[in-house]
Amino acid sequence: PFSSLRFRRLGSVVGTVRQVFLHSVRAGCVYSFTTMAARLGLPSAFDSPHLTLLIAFLGGTAVVRRHRSQGLALRIAFVGNSIQYYYDIPRLMETLCSVRIVQDSCFRSGATLPSLLAQGSSMSDDFGISPNANRDDGSLDVGALTVSALLLDAAPWDFCVLNDVTLAPAREATRDASIAALVSEYAPMLRKCGARPILLMNYAYREQVCNKNVDSTGLGDHATLTHRLREGLGAYAAALAAVLPSDQAPRVAPLGVAMLAVMEDRHRLWRDLFHPDHRHLSARGAFLQACVLHCTIFGSAPPANADPSALYVRARCLGWDAPDESNTPPTVEEALYLSGIAERVVRACGAAAGA
Repeated sequence: PFSSLRFRRLGSVVGTVRQVFLHSVRAGCVYSFTTMAARLGLPSAFDSPHLTLLIAFLGGTAVVRRHRSQGLALRIAFVGNSIQYYYDIPRLMETLCSVRIVQDSCFRSGATLPSLLAQGSSMSDDFGISPNANRDDGSLDVGALTVSALLLDAAPWDFCVLNDVTLAPAREATRDASIAALVSEYAPMLRKCGARPILLMNYAYREQVCNKNVDSTGLGDHATLTHRLREGLGAYAAALAAVLPSDQAPRVAPLGVAMLAVMEDRHRLWRDLFHPDHRHLSARGAFLQACVLHCTIFGSAPPANADPSALYVRARCLGWDAPDESNTPPTVEEALYLSGIAERVVRACGAAAGA
């Protein structure tokens, strides 16, 4: 599907990672890293129980098909940080989804999965300042104050989209801390509320970032960091799968792989997917993120009948301090391209599994 990608047999680890990632995406079907490495005659260092699961793509889940056939709303909870509240991913999903959804969220700026449990939401400051957060009764639609209030007090849920702080899955110490929180605290709540977890895979930054809050140095180039992130999310998924019922088996929404595919295919557009801080996504990038989530949950790209110019009219938050071009939604052509990338990458990664 990505005819402009070029693969070179490089002797370095970076070259190996790039070949495995991009060839697996280009293949257009489901391969694990180990299987694709073997097909390319590459080293077996990628052999990992987290990466060897082959999941058939069946075009949507049983719960989604049931909701469609019965005209029921699909209930989706969103848990995480600014990766999801920039451009208001929950409301964007309401706009794009092919069935009616009911959503709520718990977000905190800069939160890791463990710290969000301890500190709760910060959205009274972030969503609360927007007129779009005002309800008819005078209250504010800013999400739940805590993760437990979201998942348990508002249960049941069909899906729960979770994201960690961007680089946490790529480093052992932060990855282990998040896995411990997922197993000991998130999993019991997920079992009680019935939600299947959708783990949003993080993406490599546009540029290296090193400041008092974030340091991405030492994690390799875009392909290498994407591999680290995907491997980390695979570990998250494996840990949850071990403690959740089979009908709540987690899925990874491969946003990072989709971002890498755009970088290799349309580099200028890829740069436009980012906010000027190089870390967050722009309005175009948020659209790709929502398409990846839609494909992971529903098994297909969102309907192509949405007016791109109207995607964010209900958003409670755009990109902070972003110039107008970052807040510009995709054109019709860009939207079709990005939704197509999302669908092909999700199929290639095997993220959308029938259940």
